[in-house]
Amino acid sequence: MVVRAVTTRAPVGFARAEDRVRWRFGAGSPLIGTIVFVVICLALVVAGFFIVRHIQRVDITVNGVTEGQYRTGRDLAGGIVSIDVEGGEVGNATVLLDGRQREDILWAGSRISWVPDGISDGEHSLEVVVPRSLFGSVSTSVSFIVDSQPPVFDVPVQFDPVPIDEPVRLDGWLEPGATMTVNGEPHEVAANGTFRLDFDLPPTKPIALRATDEAGNVVEMTTVVPVEYPEVRAVHVSAAAWAHEELKAGILDMIADGRINAVELDLKDEAGEIGFDSTSEIGLAAGSVMDRYDLEEAVDELHGLGVRVIGRIVAFRDPVLSAYAWEAGLEDWVIQTADGRPHGKYGGFSNYAHPEVQRYNLELALEAADAGVDDVIWDYIRRPEGPPDSMIVPVIGDKLSSEHIADFLSRSHALLREKGVVQGASVFGIAVTRPEQIAQDVPAIAASSDYVAPMVYPALWTDGEYNVETPESQPYDIVKASLADFVEAVKGTGAVLVPWIQDFSMGVTYGEPEVRAQLEAAEELGTSGWLIWDPRVTYTVDALDPVSPATAGAAGTSEAGGGADRSGDG
Repeated sequence: MVVRAVTTRAPVGFARAEDRVRWRFGAGSPLIGTIVFVVICLALVVAGFFIVRHIQRVDITVNGVTEGQYRTGRDLAGGIVSIDVEGGEVGNATVLLDGRQREDILWAGSRISWVPDGISDGEHSLEVVVPRSLFGSVSTSVSFIVDSQPPVFDVPVQFDPVPIDEPVRLDGWLEPGATMTVNGEPHEVAANGTFRLDFDLPPTKPIALRATDEAGNVVEMTTVVPVEYPEVRAVHVSAAAWAHEELKAGILDMIADGRINAVELDLKDEAGEIGFDSTSEIGLAAGSVMDRYDLEEAVDELHGLGVRVIGRIVAFRDPVLSAYAWEAGLEDWVIQTADGRPHGKYGGFSNYAHPEVQRYNLELALEAADAGVDDVIWDYIRRPEGPPDSMIVPVIGDKLSSEHIADFLSRSHALLREKGVVQGASVFGIAVTRPEQIAQDVPAIAASSDYVAPMVYPALWTDGEYNVETPESQPYDIVKASLADFVEAVKGTGAVLVPWIQDFSMGVTYGEPEVRAQLEAAEELGTSGWLIWDPRVTYTVDALDPVSPATAGAAGTSEAGGGADRSGDG
């Protein structure tokens, strides 16, 4: 078929519709050749474009840092930034950090490696430029941030003392963008960095806080919430003394004269005897309940006089329980000698690591709390003196003896806190410098107690201790020196110090000057009062200055809520 264009001319004027070009298709038409030529050219151009593009293609992959990433300087220095290049002239590649060429890069085939050591904190840009094979170059860049500083964490290490029976709210601030955990659990932080901790009661354990910023920097800290505790002026009263009309009258006179504002009343003593009307199943089975006084009546009477009641429990020195357990075939309840016999120190030591022995003591503490005591103070929370390999402690496991003691106090602290009862812990004087001798870790004990009561009796120190020539004859010097170590040991734990003061005679006769000297030393160190010990419960009254009735009764209204020879006690 032939296409012909036929033009018909019309007279001058507007063209008519039929005057348009008419196409006719035929084998001899040049249009087909033109179209074919154009198509071939376009195909060649496109093919050439793709061929050139393929030849010139360069792919750059940066590994080790990513866009917008936060990294610590140490983390970066401990790793390698690798750059994989596909295509282009890898050997002529340039690596720039913040616009400056790096000379410390290495090539291995198509991979470039760089160890980013010594990079300063701040925002950085890493650029990689790879020349093409024919012309031009290809580049890629990654911006990242180096941050080697721990996140800013604004929260007090120790809070002001709070009431023992009220909720606690703690407010703090953390560097925005960082995350935090509280006692191992994730905790919400607001976008502006503020956070809040709420507790139904003051927590008994230190609060463990951990913050992690976007770079991975970590800061850890603990904070404690101490409870309010008054300055107590207390004397020890055994169960037998409280049941003794004359001795009890002497205590009541001291209260009436305003010389004391608290009474430490024995609940279970060094002999293992429970002095009050306890209903303890183990105590009744072992025959340790002496029922010398009605505890609730005693508490009500003392509270009526405006004084605080401190219930003392001798925990693990326990001849009665040890003898009962051994005879009953409960040998694991008893600390033993290396050859497997009951340990004879103090008549018998019960096993502080055994759950049933712990339960026995804890139940006594809770029974006393329900009767209304303000404090429970633990005594003999330790093992017998002597090398650890000289005794057998059944069921001790992998823990140290001191760890079992601290765990026991932690349990009792939590239980007593729920009752609104303060926990104290008596510790031996040498424990602050020689904890391994009797398994008393003073900082650990303080962390699980509201107060620590060091027994720094001058009569128990050997000559030359703390460079004091004769401690028993120099009561002020030895008490001041030894208590100073305890002040340091309890720092940061939230616990306060309420030291035991000696009012008994051994090698030196003690009277008003000797007792006063100890009290002055304690007061100069800022202790929260004192506890005085006389196994006969006959105190040197003139050594105790009377105070106003309001001050004398302060301990009893605080928001916080016949003795054996005590030589060697702890």
